[in-house]
Amino acid sequence: MTGLTAEVSATAFLTAYARAAATTDVTESFADPYAARFAELCPTPIRGITERTRGHRIVVARTLLLDGYLGAALDSGEIDAVINLGAGFDARPYRLRWPAHVRCVEVDCAATIELKERLLPASECHVELERLPVDLRDSDALVDLLAESGAGGRTAVLTEGVLAYLSPADVRSLSGGLAALGTGARWLCDVMTSASARLLRSAAIRASVDIELEGIDTLEPFEAGGWECVRYDVLPDALSGAEEVSRWTGSARLLSGTLELVRP
Repeated sequence: MTGLTAEVSATAFLTAYARAAATTDVTESFADPYAARFAELCPTPIRGITERTRGHRIVVARTLLLDGYLGAALDSGEIDAVINLGAGFDARPYRLRWPAHVRCVEVDCAATIELKERLLPASECHVELERLPVDLRDSDALVDLLAESGAGGRTAVLTEGVLAYLSPADVRSLSGGLAALGTGARWLCDVMTSASARLLRSAAIRASVDIELEGIDTLEPFEAGGWECVRYDVLPDALSGAEEVSRWTGSARLLSGTLELVRP
């Protein structure tokens, strides 16, 4: 496993570590019985990042919010597929109430996919689950994936803990690529501001972990691809002093939070 763990992103392990800790904490209203399988492999330096941040609380809050977004989409009967880009060690198809007819496609780097398949095989999932190794920065590969897996509009895309790795220009490009899903598609995601990204980078450096994070401060990269924000929730401990968002427009300044976007 050692070679694989070295190739998996730090945030994939951090997220699993936070979810596993919350699952054993009686004060938390959250349970992910699968997270411990991956948290046990979390390298010690990466665990050290959480000692310098409130990462556990934020990860759990983010997970619960996106669980709610996705649960509502699944219950609506208006989607046939969920594409989880940068899925990491996410176990939503296993732990959420998931309609049998809605298939799930998980996308991440080859090392993450291989490690996940060893510890949480797709064959054990009660719904149709496919895992694909794709570099999210490879726009051509992503467009091909969308054409094969989700085009038609009855699709929800999930990107959790992913966009902070991308520059605003990269998010703008991803937004345009996801537009291929067509009218009616949904995009469920979280955003980290550039200031929060700097704080997390600093905590990672002090823990001797190299994490390249960018951050997003407005909705403009999403709106450039024709996406409209219909829900926005601020995460706990988001940096104070930033302007409260009174209107969901490209010029309004965001706090770190979760978004539900649609293609009108």
